[in-house]
Amino acid sequence: MANAEHLEWLRAGGDRWHEWRSHHPNLIPDFSHASLMGLDLQAFDLRHANFQGANLAYVSLQAANLSHADLTLATLHSAKLRAADLSHTSLVGAALQQADLRESTFRHASLVGADLSYVNARNADFSYVNLERSSLAYANLQRATLNHANLSKVNLLEAELVSAYLFEATLRGAQLTSTHLSHAYLFGTDFREAVLINADLRWANLSRANWDGATLQETDFSRSILTPNPQRKF
Repeated sequence: MANAEHLEWLRAGGDRWHEWRSHHPNLIPDFSHASLMGLDLQAFDLRHANFQGANLAYVSLQAANLSHADLTLATLHSAKLRAADLSHTSLVGAALQQADLRESTFRHASLVGADLSYVNARNADFSYVNLERSSLAYANLQRATLNHANLSKVNLLEAELVSAYLFEATLRGAQLTSTHLSHAYLFGTDFREAVLINADLRWANLSRANWDGATLQETDFSRSILTPNPQRKF
């Protein structure tokens, strides 16, 4: 359970919080299972904090530093995380529906089984992130970076990935129904056993993509780059 003293300092405001943290640089703040709904934590230093199972719905965390924090099973529904640093965080099983993730950084984070449906993650950085079995249904990922990301068995129903970067990303077994990937950079992407139905891949760079066992129905490859020629016929 959350530490009462840590909660008191967190709610005291940014200046007092950062002063307290400066006097306790090695302490790991514990907010596990706390209800923090609606708090204003913009630009707070929350590195390494424990938010396991916490309720952070509607919380303002713009430009906050959450690197190496533990947000396992946390609720961040409609949270404002624009330009936040979530690198190396654990968000396993977290609920982030409708969260604002624009320009945020998730590099090397774990979001296994997380729910990111309807998020706005335009220009966000998900490089080297593990998103296996997560939901990105209806997510806005335009111009997002997902290089080397693990998107195995991810639900990308009607997700917007226009002009996104997925260099050598893994989409094995992913569901891409009506997914928009026009102008996306998908060089070396692994589509093995993925299901693409009515997907839009116009003008996409699909060089050296692996299509073994993929299902391709009514998918638009107009003007896309498919060199060297894949073994599978489209």
